[in-house]
This record gives sequence, structure tokens and C-alpha cells, in this order.
Amino acid sequence: MVDEKETLEQQLQAMAMNTDFLDSWIVENNGKAKNVPVDLDVGNAFECTVALSKQMLDCNASDLAIEDTVYLMDKSFRDGLLPFDQYLRNVRLLSRGQFFHRATAEKVRATQMEAQVASIAARLHS
Repeated sequence: MVDEKETLEQQLQAMAMNTDFLDSWIVENNGKAKNVPVDLDVGNAFECTVALSKQMLDCNASDLAIEDTVYLMDKSFRDGLLPFDQYLRNVRLLSRGQFFHRATAEKVRATQMEAQVASIAARLHS
């Protein structure tokens, strides 16, 4: 418990430092971006043109979303807001889904690596 408390205090300190940094950046850069549209859709800021890249992006986004959800469920359980059986059931379901997203991402990564190696080999032979 003491180690966990120290770890959480370190994370809190890092978060506070990051918040201070972002606050100062916002104050410094406030009003500098005149050409940025107000209705900027962050979801469409990056567009993957290759199917494997899109699949990798989707897998990573799902993995991180599940990670955030499990973290918040853990916090809710520790605060007494979520019953243990419901917490355990949901964590098990989410972890299973996360496993499949990570496995798919690993397969996509391997396929991308093979394509890169084949491309390099083709360039070397020509």
C-alpha cells in the first residue's frame, strides 16, 4: 500500500507538472492561431489511405479506450461506486476484447514489416 501510495503521488506530481506546462502553453499561444477553423473535427485530422494503417489505428484506439475504461472502473470500484461482481465481469469482458485488438494489431504490424522488407529487397535488386 505504501509503494502504491508513493507511485500515485508521483503520478499526481507528474500530472500537475504537465497541467502547469499546458496552462503556460495555452496562455502563451492564445490567439496566435487565426487560420484554424472553430469547428475542427479532430477525428478526421488524420486520414489513413492504406487499409492496414487504418486497421492499426482502429486497433490502437480501441485498445487505449478499453485501457481508459478499465482504469475508471477500477477507480469506481475503489471508491465503492461499483459492486465487485459487476466490476469483475466487465473487466473480464473488456480484457478479452482488448486481447483481440492487441493480437490483431500485432498481426497487422507483422504484415506491415513484411511489406517493408519486400519493398527494400525489391529496391536493392533493381
